[in-house]
Amino acid sequence: MERSLKVDIREAEALLAEIAEEVQELLFLHPHADGSISASTPQRAAKLYDALVVWKLSLPPRLRSEDAVLPSAILLHVEVIIIALLRPFSLLTKAQFGPFNPSDRCHAHASSLQSAIWTFRAYANLRHEYWLCHVTVTVAFVTLREHEYSPAEMDTLIKACQCLHEMRETLPLAVDCLAAIHGAFRKLQLRLPIFVMRFFGVDIRHRNDGLMHHTIAALIPKEEVGKSVEAQELLLQQLLAEMDGVAID
Repeated sequence: MERSLKVDIREAEALLAEIAEEVQELLFLHPHADGSISASTPQRAAKLYDALVVWKLSLPPRLRSEDAVLPSAILLHVEVIIIALLRPFSLLTKAQFGPFNPSDRCHAHASSLQSAIWTFRAYANLRHEYWLCHVTVTVAFVTLREHEYSPAEMDTLIKACQCLHEMRETLPLAVDCLAAIHGAFRKLQLRLPIFVMRFFGVDIRHRNDGLMHHTIAALIPKEEVGKSVEAQELLLQQLLAEMDGVAID
């Protein structure tokens, strides 16, 4: 008798949940009083990254990305976890972090994540896939700072915004995501690329009843952090608030 796919997914989810709990504990539950993370934390983060990669490679064939016709949700979830794990360390060098440069690896996973979503878009309509909003805005937050220095990053950012743009007609959550991205550009004082201006029309505004007001956006490290790592949480409400009553030039 063939093993049930649901059983494989349930077992994979249980193992992933255990690793995700360790990631959450590392990043949010035990930081220093000043918001920084201890010097030993990068080594632990590298071990958790290895655990996530091993989990991904040990999935049953029917769940692996190379054997799937469409990307499975569980693979998108693990990519988001990896990005959330590496992003706080993106200001560290390879020598400071350990086995690899965390910034480069984080952007590689963001690009891979967006490629999987773009493949899904080729097969299906995104308009009702609400669960892709958080995944796609994660990609945008990771790439919006480096888009001026890399054509690949710009391409990834444009694709992320395009996906949210297509979902905005049926999903208010996508509108909030686009507003948050625009708010992030303003908060970081970055020039809005001409290629993405069309995604931030007059209908992309902060709403007081926004659905993402209490969602964590700990994906944008601050320049002044330097060699330390900040683990403070940033509510998307802070980004959305910057869009309140602001029209697009």
